[in-house]
Amino acid sequence: MSRFDVAIVGGGPAGLAAALVLGRMRRRVLLLDADDPAHAPSEGVHGLFGHDGTPPLELRRTAREQLRPYESVTVRMIAADEARKASSGFRVLADGEEDSAGVLLLSTGVRYELPPIEGAAEVWARGVFQCPYCHGWEVRDRPLAAYGADAAGLALLLTSLSDDVVMLTNGDSNLGSDDVSELEAAGIVIRDDPVARLESEDGRLARIRFADGSSDDRAGLFYAPRFTPSPLPAQLGCERDDDGMMVIDEDGRTSVPGVFGAGDATVGKAAVVLAAAAGSRAAYAINAGLAHGTLPGGGSRTSSAIPVISNRVINLAPDNGAVQTGEGR
Repeated sequence: MSRFDVAIVGGGPAGLAAALVLGRMRRRVLLLDADDPAHAPSEGVHGLFGHDGTPPLELRRTAREQLRPYESVTVRMIAADEARKASSGFRVLADGEEDSAGVLLLSTGVRYELPPIEGAAEVWARGVFQCPYCHGWEVRDRPLAAYGADAAGLALLLTSLSDDVVMLTNGDSNLGSDDVSELEAAGIVIRDDPVARLESEDGRLARIRFADGSSDDRAGLFYAPRFTPSPLPAQLGCERDDDGMMVIDEDGRTSVPGVFGAGDATVGKAAVVLAAAAGSRAAYAINAGLAHGTLPGGGSRTSSAIPVISNRVINLAPDNGAVQTGEGR
């Protein structure tokens, strides 16, 4: 069993940003990542200055490479199976191996649940989107749809991207008279017909087919997804909201002392740039806590951890760039 100052579960924007901050402060960090991000199908990350349009997996690879100079950071590309409290912090089990850490940062992200429409999976991130800030520009000036009984606010956001916006209630409208008036004033068409399926051409959304057989050509369908969160916050007893998202303070502290949260798995707006900022802010708070002794650390500053950039050990010698690989840790 290895001992770390901080164990980070989830190697997305939040976890990678936190690992970078803590590595630069010479904290012993274990970063665990299942390497199966929810946004992998996306053609590019948007809204992140300096990286606008970068494919998500490429962005992650670049970030992991930039952790190489920090010899106190260990990256293991495997999923965390369990996390639990221990006498001096926490223990994390991954792939049959257990490690301990004084502090735990959960940046696990979430799984998006696709809308229950035939054909949605085939055009996920190619016409079916959850975020107009992340993907709206790519379908600008084309016919767009907001899907869902409660999608009035989402439909209004789309009006800066297109003059042709329809709200699809799927036959289950919860709209009040004020909502209807606001939507109509914005030029948004409200359609209550049940949606039967989505049809594609060349792998992208082409049209929406309704139960009555009619169709409507649309380049983008935006919806407010439900999420499937990681089970780890519940295992640890962290307070969560009704959707299962971790409740945190402004620095990422959860209701469990020593457990921090950052990124899409927490209550609040979700975006790559916001997740990275949240991970950095949590790392600042964690490092300050370790420095002041209000959080338990891993002991000596000198690291015995071996940096890893895959599920094989990569021993990075920063002075000569030599790389040795081997199984295990």
